[in-house]
Amino acid sequence: MRITWLGENVLRLELGLEHFLIAKNKQNIQDIDAGKAAGAKIIAFEDEPTAPFTAFSGQEPAARPRRLIDQDNSAGDLYLQGENFLLIDRVGIERLIIVIDGLENGILPADWVSDAIVIIAAAERDELIKSFKEIKAKKSMTIQPRHYLLAIPTPDEELFERFVCAVGDSPAQILEPGYAVEI
Repeated sequence: MRITWLGENVLRLELGLEHFLIAKNKQNIQDIDAGKAAGAKIIAFEDEPTAPFTAFSGQEPAARPRRLIDQDNSAGDLYLQGENFLLIDRVGIERLIIVIDGLENGILPADWVSDAIVIIAAAERDELIKSFKEIKAKKSMTIQPRHYLLAIPTPDEELFERFVCAVGDSPAQILEPGYAVEI
């Protein structure tokens, strides 16, 4: 799995042979280099979900972690799109939560956060803090994200230091525009 922050609140996610360009709106995607969008499925939060994503109703319970040996097909894969976030749960990879520009309070069930890779992108510091606080509110002794990735337009050492202290045992890193991160 590879994630690349392209700037302008646009993330490129590569899951095996599937490539997604994820953004708050289509204008963000138009503001980046068109070559980076080649062959990718475009997901804009302002639009209705398109295959393989379905609308998140808030009632879907998180599945228990699965291994490739447990199933031989992708029938159990889950792709959900909510307001400003995606939930991806596929056999053989870590659960992903991708948030762009703010996560509303109480919208994300706590069991989804458990053992997930959380990617937060925001154009403004306040939106980033709001999203992080919502994810952090779900954290407990048994519910803890596996990894945090943070995409912000201007590096902010003070914010990152506070962020690292707040995540506890979960690893955390800042994404830099144009550089891919393999997870």
